[in-house]
Amino acid sequence: MDDISSTSGVIASMEAISLEEMDAVKLMNRIDTKYVTTEGTALEILRDAAEMGYRACEIEGERVTSYHSMYYDTPDLEMFRIHRSGRKVRQKIRVRTYRITGMTFLEVKRKNNKGRTKKKRMRLPEGYSLTDRWSKEAEEFVGKESWYRLQEVSPACTTDFRRVTLVNKERTERITFDASLEFTNPRTGREAVDYLQKSVGWSRSTTLTMLRRMTEKGLIVCETDGEVMTYRPLIRREDAAREETRSFLDRVYQGSVGLMLNAMTREQKLSRREIEELYEILRQAEEDAP
Repeated sequence: MDDISSTSGVIASMEAISLEEMDAVKLMNRIDTKYVTTEGTALEILRDAAEMGYRACEIEGERVTSYHSMYYDTPDLEMFRIHRSGRKVRQKIRVRTYRITGMTFLEVKRKNNKGRTKKKRMRLPEGYSLTDRWSKEAEEFVGKESWYRLQEVSPACTTDFRRVTLVNKERTERITFDASLEFTNPRTGREAVDYLQKSVGWSRSTTLTMLRRMTEKGLIVCETDGEVMTYRPLIRREDAAREETRSFLDRVYQGSVGLMLNAMTREQKLSRREIEELYEILRQAEEDAP
């Protein structure tokens, strides 16, 4: 499901359940099944759930919340390969941040040959950064709860998504809807240099200078493991695109959308479809205007 906005009316109509009420039944030992679906099907399921009395999790007044996860794996991606090969017994190691609360957990998820998932987690200190060194407690936790030692794994993939969580009347079952999924594969400095040299012709010094500036501005984070530096983004692609659009509009058209559209339509002939899309955007903007 790409977007969750069209379901907001149904979600708002449901009775709320607080995080504290949900935590009474954490479901850390459970059977779960995942499906990829369309926005229309998700809306039908939500309507059925509302009629059955499911409640929507609400945190600080919000029912759609954002998650950020960093998944760890071995250099040869053993955990990923085990999953893709279809093996029933498998594991995941990740650090997950619940953005609305700011809480961050180191988590190990294990799946057995009966399809049952067991999740163990430990909360990381407030203000934890992925550039921080692992604590002794974290190393012991992963060593105890997984097949691996923390020194054997490193960042392999990040995910960002928005989630709606529903709970049945008996609080024995949950349904979660995830949308707006984005993922990135962290790159080492060497990989970034090679990629940008081939794609845009940047020299090694130009790439490293850009990476340093982006790190200083808080756009990316650099993790150092010996002589290897790994980079990952700290802002979402859509947020970066929105900021770049705003910056371009301010620099070139003094912040005027009208001036920009006028210049675009004068320089380039628009198709009928493009004109209709512009009309729809303007109609939506008119409805949303205060």
